[in-house]
Amino acid sequence: MKKLILIISSIFLFSTSYSQLVITESISNLTKDINDGKISVVVSGGEKPYKYFWSDKNSPLHLSFSDSLTEGVEHSLKVIDVNGVELTKIFVIEAESFQEDINNAFIPVVSFLDKIIFWDPFYSLGLYDNIIRDSSGEILKNANGTNKTTKIPIVVVWLVLGAIFFTIRMKFINIRGFKHAISLVKGDYDDPNDKGEVSHFQALTTALSATVGLGNIAGVAIAIAVGGPGATFWMIIAGLLGMSSKFVECTLGVKYRKVDENGEVSGGPMYYLRDGLAKYNAGGLGKVLAVLFAILCIGGSFGGGNMFQANQAYEILGAQFPKMADNGPLFGVVLAILVGAVIIGGIKSIANVTDKIVPFMAVLYVGAALVVIFANFGQIGTVFALIFDGAFNSDAALGGVI
Repeated sequence: MKKLILIISSIFLFSTSYSQLVITESISNLTKDINDGKISVVVSGGEKPYKYFWSDKNSPLHLSFSDSLTEGVEHSLKVIDVNGVELTKIFVIEAESFQEDINNAFIPVVSFLDKIIFWDPFYSLGLYDNIIRDSSGEILKNANGTNKTTKIPIVVVWLVLGAIFFTIRMKFINIRGFKHAISLVKGDYDDPNDKGEVSHFQALTTALSATVGLGNIAGVAIAIAVGGPGATFWMIIAGLLGMSSKFVECTLGVKYRKVDENGEVSGGPMYYLRDGLAKYNAGGLGKVLAVLFAILCIGGSFGGGNMFQANQAYEILGAQFPKMADNGPLFGVVLAILVGAVIIGGIKSIANVTDKIVPFMAVLYVGAALVVIFANFGQIGTVFALIFDGAFNSDAALGGVI
């Protein structure tokens, strides 16, 4: 009897130890660039095939490695064998360069702001299901097996509600003022004796040079890819409403701007937040908001106004000219010199450049669009039908929000 118990115990212990999963990892930081870490694992024990549930949503379930990972932060992996035995492990790819350390320092700040700016009030209140499904109702999955989700960020809700309020409050200035706007751009109201440093046309080209691209071109492509042709309708609506917000913002900027004895102009949200709210006995709040805006504006100029564009320009040129691919710092220095030559002279210098480049940019962009349209002239009716037919389904609304 004792011998039988010993044999059964041995078999039990062997099967138990065999069922245990063991993960052996290999962690590598490929270069000094950010987001190029790699984790590879070898799994033993259990019973194959294994599934690899990486925290990185772009890493497929069948791969035993995950790459393009951020250094200095935690990454997790849960391995499950065919019998459902699982093991979870946490990894950290050590940062090895100054830029990786800088990136790590900003990650918690960005994560904190993300939770505030991109908080989804509708999902939090249980007003809608944020899981994305296909036309048959099947849940769409990321490569790592997690559900694809969407969100309606509070910043979008706030901007749209504000735009609707301004449109109504200003009696549809976005439509009423269109003819007047054209007259301004044509120079019908230009007076060399008026205060200011640039003409109406130069002011327009300067504003356009800073806004067209990141959202107006790349954002449109993403929205249509996600929401289909119907998203175009909602982007048009959002654009029309946004014209009222821009009108109010610019009007306040002009109303509360300061002109010194040399005729140089200073203005913007920092001024009308401080001075405008002071008229309503909220001067303290206005100063706090003005300082906060200035700080956030600096952060935004680094990210959305500089780093993204410089990085994309470098990536595109590096792909066309391989010799440039390993000279990122040199490209950055040259680009900084070219930009500095334009902006160091102040708004007049910027306007003198933009009033020549932006019209060319507009003609090139609109011309390219017209070439595409006329090349597909027979499909124009179908396209409009797709836009209006798809404008009122959930996918189109989602694309419009994005």
